Amino acid sequence: MIKKIPTLFLLLSALVFLSSCDDIFNPKGEYDERYALNCIIRSDTMFQVATAYKSYNVSGIDPYENTTDSFIDGVFLRMWNGDDLYVFRDSTMERPPGSRYDTPIKYYYIDEYIPSPGDKLEIEALLPNGRRLRSFTTIPSEVRKNFQNCDNTIPSDDKNFIRVEWIPNEVGQVFMPTMNIFYYKLENGQKIRHLKIVPWELVLQNGVEKEIQPYPSKASYVDFKMELIDRAMKEISGDDPAKENYIILTAIIDLLVFDRNLSGYYSSVASVSDEFSIRLDEIDFSNIDGGFGVFGSYFKQKFVLFFDKLYIESFGYIDGIDNYAN
Repeated sequence: MIKKIPTLFLLLSALVFLSSCDDIFNPKGEYDERYALNCIIRSDTMFQVATAYKSYNVSGIDPYENTTDSFIDGVFLRMWNGDDLYVFRDSTMERPPGSRYDTPIKYYYIDEYIPSPGDKLEIEALLPNGRRLRSFTTIPSEVRKNFQNCDNTIPSDDKNFIRVEWIPNEVGQVFMPTMNIFYYKLENGQKIRHLKIVPWELVLQNGVEKEIQPYPSKASYVDFKMELIDRAMKEISGDDPAKENYIILTAIIDLLVFDRNLSGYYSSVASVSDEFSIRLDEIDFSNIDGGFGVFGSYFKQKFVLFFDKLYIESFGYIDGIDNYAN
């Protein structure tokens, strides 16, 4: 059975696996097989993914000599939410070209659990060799918007950026925000809904501009520059002269609220703050009993921002809130 794994989970799982498996392999020491379990529970989908890997040995000192995927097959993987039990099934997906391994990507999944804030989850993996890995997480709750320090309309009257601020539920909590502009485009008399991602920053890499999105951090606010919002608004229609076919709705801040486990993990990997710092200690964050890895969760919530009508019309677009409320 082949299913598509969400991009964000692949990113989170890859980061966690690199720190939980590569760091525990010391080519200068005696080889000791160890095990890693990673599972990030997402509140915005029923489809939840987990992976299980073991460490591996190579003849030399280069870990990339290994050409066999160290995924552990045959794991009996279960998760509890109170009295509700969910049993993971195994599946595969094609590996992208140029990957280190030539075999399909393997993973475990469930597709019937809908997370709710406050759910207390337990996961257990029984490995074929009898080893047992266990962990716990609690789905984080929504955070409250700090209305006193938030902009609600784009653009702001007194500054060249838009700020959205929220109140953390606990000390050290980590967040990741993104901004999307939602709009309709009239195509053959039909309104087709689209979204445009607004970059947080632009950087030059080898003479080419690259869009950067906010990274996970403890900051309880995010600022988006008006010049980048302006740029995104222009790119919505590009060279299309029929600007009146574009109907602007709202901007949405999608905020990922991380649980204590994910917050702890990202706090550990982000502790080096600049390119001149040197880490003397290894990253060794794990909340898996009997092994390594991370069992964590995040909650996704939305903050709505409205566009000023004159600002929308300055691009030749139509204000969708006034003209297309339905």
